[in-house]
Amino acid sequence: MSADAKSSFVGYALTALSVLLGVAACVIFFTFSVDPYRLYAKNSASDRPNAVDLFYHLRLHKPYAIERIQPKFLVAGSSRAARLAPLHGDLTELDGYNASLPGASMREVRRIVEHAHTVAELDRLVLGLDYYMFDSSVAGSKELLVDARFLHPDMNLVDRLAYWLQRIEDYWTAFFSIDAAIDALHAKTSNRTSRQTYHEDGTWSTNGGSMSPAWLYSQLSRQIFAQMSEGGDVRDYSELRLLLDFLEAQNIRTQILITPLNGLHLETIVRAAAWEKYIAWQRQIVEIVAAYNSTISVYGLENNHELVLEKVDKRNPLFDDGVHLTSLASAQVFECFIDKCTMDSEPVLLIPTNMNKYFAKMAILRGRYLEENPLYEKKLTRWISN
Repeated sequence: MSADAKSSFVGYALTALSVLLGVAACVIFFTFSVDPYRLYAKNSASDRPNAVDLFYHLRLHKPYAIERIQPKFLVAGSSRAARLAPLHGDLTELDGYNASLPGASMREVRRIVEHAHTVAELDRLVLGLDYYMFDSSVAGSKELLVDARFLHPDMNLVDRLAYWLQRIEDYWTAFFSIDAAIDALHAKTSNRTSRQTYHEDGTWSTNGGSMSPAWLYSQLSRQIFAQMSEGGDVRDYSELRLLLDFLEAQNIRTQILITPLNGLHLETIVRAAAWEKYIAWQRQIVEIVAAYNSTISVYGLENNHELVLEKVDKRNPLFDDGVHLTSLASAQVFECFIDKCTMDSEPVLLIPTNMNKYFAKMAILRGRYLEENPLYEKKLTRWISN
């Protein structure tokens, strides 16, 4: 090859490389400006109708949102606590955030609370608990936990190095990856709408859309029946105890809510032959909490006739599907924690000595649901037999 040919080849190669680098820089700038997974943007994802659905990216999104907002008041739990809005009542002067995650494990809850307290010392915590967070036989979202993403107060040099390496990986995923570029493009150009709604305070909800309440109830009844029938009898409370140890040591005022079920789903548990273990789980939580100081308390709502007796097709429901509270019900529950309670019966402060009375009221309401809704008793039989 002649010298001129070599020179031309090098020139073409450099030009092609420059073009590729330029295109890559434009793509990266575009992705960073869109911020599809909301790592740094302050406005709500719901402010943009074409924004990327965050449901599958919440575990990436929320730790960064906590670092940006630096909340003094935190709500944590699974999707069943996702509509408890922390910016409410006399807490509006505090920076609040809802850190709930879909299918959260107790370990995830503990790590995200530690993370929030390390970022900015927490004054208050509301924690939503459900039965499946304690199932030792199901790995579930434990496999989704990226431990290095979370700060904790006693980090050593190795922990901090792992944290910063994870941050580099997260930035690559969020701004430089092909998936991020595609999602950013969709966020700007697609007419699709998300089935989830997200807000700056961390609250989020799934929109049922055209799905009827009966269909939603049927799906949850089948799921509850299968999980309660097949799930292991052993509950793992070790992560709860670690979390409570941390909360007591840091003197963080904590209100725990055992998230409620509608009467139809309580009957589903009975038909799965799991009522006794469901009751034993709640009793164990109350007994564990009772061993800690008075800044930590636990509440129940399954003796509330408004919730337990709610009909499937109620016009202005408190449940979407018998499991997830609506925004209206979540606001009412939250008022009972921080302000004057507007519900007919407020959450019950549970202690070991009042559990039998509480469970008896639950059983009475569950029986009343069947009496008042014979049609759905028959439908439940059909749902769980298919």
